Amino acid sequence: MTNPAEIRAFHISAVGFAMVSVLGVVFSLLAHSQAIMLDGVYALISVVMTILAARVARLVEAPSSQAFHFGYAHFEPLLNLVRGLLIFAACAYAVIATIAVLIHGGREINAKVGIIYKGLSGIWSVAVSVYQRRLARRLGSPALAVDARTWLVDGVLYVGETGGFAVYLLLEPTSLAPLLKYADPIFVLLVVGFLMKVPITTIRDAVRQVLHRAPSAEVQHEVRQRLAMALAGLPVRKTHARMVVVGRFFFVLIHVVVDDGFGARPIPELDRIRRLVEQSLRQVHARVVLDIVFTADDYWATNGSLDSV
Repeated sequence: MTNPAEIRAFHISAVGFAMVSVLGVVFSLLAHSQAIMLDGVYALISVVMTILAARVARLVEAPSSQAFHFGYAHFEPLLNLVRGLLIFAACAYAVIATIAVLIHGGREINAKVGIIYKGLSGIWSVAVSVYQRRLARRLGSPALAVDARTWLVDGVLYVGETGGFAVYLLLEPTSLAPLLKYADPIFVLLVVGFLMKVPITTIRDAVRQVLHRAPSAEVQHEVRQRLAMALAGLPVRKTHARMVVVGRFFFVLIHVVVDDGFGARPIPELDRIRRLVEQSLRQVHARVVLDIVFTADDYWATNGSLDSV
């Protein structure tokens, strides 16, 4: 079931990004600053992606359908992948445009206007980031966590750029004033250099989930340890566990290969074992989607390529 607090958080974020985007375009024209324009474009991308994230947050909690038999969990990393690619593209374009400005001799800017925009945007971004981060942790929402990380990076950048514009104002009456026309392009390159960590990290994590790559070796080891403890005392020859994190869900498929002493146990007892394993695995991940298959034949459990416990 979709949490109303998560949807509300995305709506707050979308409105916030829209404000930053509009102000970024207006202030960039007033200050003649490409660095501020980059902020506006970046925020505009975030508006669109945040609105989509709210839609996806509802979708991933919906039951499976005729079109998607295994549900919609994969939509979340797919959305994060698109978001990362768009931000990466915006940063790449900014670098190309900035190089052209440097080649043509730089650009004069109005630093007083720029410092007002950066200061206000920095305060707003840090506040939203703190709110989103706390909520993401409480709700276990990867999309909201990405949103919070985006706001935090924005806030740090705005604070840093506020200092940059302040330095610009201090240097205007000095002998270094002729060089200040290169300040804005340099600001852009510094911003892009700092921003690039966000799309690269987001793309990397999303690709891993879209490709259904297994979690870290540490997580796999913990799952297998907990599984072994939950099944301790049962006549089990071995188990095979397959697992993947997709969005906010942890999918685990376990084949339990039993020996002859296991016998034909009633369904309620098998369900009790499943519940015991599920409760144990919830210590690893809060949103476990668990399937356990009991079999006496290795053929149904593995092709020999996976470790057993």
